[in-house]
Amino acid sequence: MPEPFPDVAQINTEAGVLYVEMPEAARFAEAYTRLEKDALDVDDSRAFIKRMEQLE
Repeated sequence: MPEPFPDVAQINTEAGVLYVEMPEAARFAEAYTRLEKDALDVDDSRAFIKRMEQLE
């Protein structure tokens, strides 16, 4: 591959692995950034899991 290397998204599916290069890969990077921003930190994740266990 010529440098600079393009950004690539790897998508794991039941049918195998798919690779998507830029510019289509940009939407996967944006989705990952949103998920990372919205994710709970370690302590909040533990507290959330404990609350869910109590509901069962």
